[in-house]
Amino acid sequence: MLRRARWLGQPGLFLLLVLFGLILHRKALTVFFSLDDLLFLERVDGLVAWASEYPLRRLLSVRLFFTAAWRLFGDRAELYHVFIIVLHGACGWLVALLGRRLGLREGPAALAGLLLVASPVAFTSLHWISGVQEVFFAFFALITALCLTRDGLAWSIGALISYLLLMLSKEAGFLLLPVLPFLLPTSRRRRLWLAGIGLLAGILLLFAVGAFQERPYGHPYETVYGVNVFWNLLTYLAWLARPWVAFPDQVPEFQPALWRWGLLLPALLALLAWRRRDWAPQMGRAALLFLLLLMPVLPLVRHSYFYYLYVPLIPLWLLAAAGLGRLPQRLRLVTVIAPLLLVALTYWQADQRRTARIGGNLLADPMLRYGQMVGTAVTDLRAAPGERQGDAIILTPFIGQAVDLAKGLRAPEGARHVRFLPIEKALHGGLDLRLFFPGFESVRFVPDLDGSVDVDWQEGELYWTWGQARLGYLGRGTRGRVELSRVFFGQRDFARARREIELLLSLRPNDPDRLYDLGVISLAEGKGAGVQEVRQRLEELAGAEEPPGRASRALRDYLRMLRESGAPDG
Repeated sequence: MLRRARWLGQPGLFLLLVLFGLILHRKALTVFFSLDDLLFLERVDGLVAWASEYPLRRLLSVRLFFTAAWRLFGDRAELYHVFIIVLHGACGWLVALLGRRLGLREGPAALAGLLLVASPVAFTSLHWISGVQEVFFAFFALITALCLTRDGLAWSIGALISYLLLMLSKEAGFLLLPVLPFLLPTSRRRRLWLAGIGLLAGILLLFAVGAFQERPYGHPYETVYGVNVFWNLLTYLAWLARPWVAFPDQVPEFQPALWRWGLLLPALLALLAWRRRDWAPQMGRAALLFLLLLMPVLPLVRHSYFYYLYVPLIPLWLLAAAGLGRLPQRLRLVTVIAPLLLVALTYWQADQRRTARIGGNLLADPMLRYGQMVGTAVTDLRAAPGERQGDAIILTPFIGQAVDLAKGLRAPEGARHVRFLPIEKALHGGLDLRLFFPGFESVRFVPDLDGSVDVDWQEGELYWTWGQARLGYLGRGTRGRVELSRVFFGQRDFARARREIELLLSLRPNDPDRLYDLGVISLAEGKGAGVQEVRQRLEELAGAEEPPGRASRALRDYLRMLRESGAPDG
């Protein structure tokens, strides 16, 4: 029998898991910055100040990460995703190492790491750059657990340091160090002092990051300690029991109607523990740790997200790998089929989620939706011939309607919906464009320019939107409004095309080119009197012009256009 290579603690498994993660989640590399990503980058770039009240909140996973990544990667979003997927693969490797420390053989331990990397709950954390907070949480939680499996003062100090880094990544892990020593094999004395120090440090850090601040009604992180905690728990468990639902948190609220599905997983674990009494202690520890890691998000009233299961599922992945590793020889094929099914499920769910739409053409996932909008807008602006300096005015006729997904996309009779510009929301009022184009001093979105003569547009660059987020360059100042009139004319919106030309003529009444445009619009509208009025004014301007110049050329072109169109000559 061949001697087994001791490859688990070597770089081999780490590289394999990272490579597997990059292949499985490669489409995440195409997702641009979205939602909170842009808010954090605004602060890094100095466009908006960091909140000063709680400077330690997410210090590592937000402030330091986005600051370092912006310096290193700039606006290349794919490099951010590569880093996160590599960190995700490292978490899988740490799971495998932890499995070995807990007594698993090499095969089952590696399988546990693979299950984490292939987990469908990782979708948001890997496609949304701000989801790095969850991956940092897992990374330092696993290092803390690994340190606790080893005896000695140095390892205890290492556990404390990694726990502090965990708390600076995401404070939801505050229960880990106070509880984990009692679930891992170590001395009673070490358990007590590590748990005590961890509890004290956790409480202090919770105060430091503002976890105890009041969250009034309507706050995104509003918390209530009532029956909603129970419904939230059952909702998360139900999501795990319904793998055919690819986007379970499309409505990010707990769903009491799913309570029967929520009881399925606990019932199966209880049945298995009853049938296999020797597995019961390990199953109890895994279930308890799952509950403790999920507990901080259960009181949230309307912030239930599938990716919150990323870290709590780690003990269950270890339990599943251990169970598969203990199957009898005749059932060992299951150890191959099970991870393959999980990979297939993850691939299918990700594909469904990337293509799910609401309202006919809007991506259902808001992170993907706004990331696509921002990416499209930035790409179009980079290709535009404008200087991208000074003031930018972006005209967008596409007005969206905020809807309550929990009540359905169709508004009940008499309901009031907030109307908004989707691209403006995606770019935070245009502020985010200054991240990618520092030459812009201001960016303003307007549904339409009115007919007034103001100075804003005369010095600004004008852009036109179509679709959801496509941008086209019109021109600076007057040139932009001339091009805008042509856009309206092409859309057969003659009233607004006329408005633009008449506005420009109010600035320069004797501009022969704009008079020509006005005549073309009058002809398209069938206004014969207007056609002849333009002709008379061009003849007057051309007659007074010495030597012949713009007016003469405009009159000649105008008369030729009239002849070609069959309009009356006189």
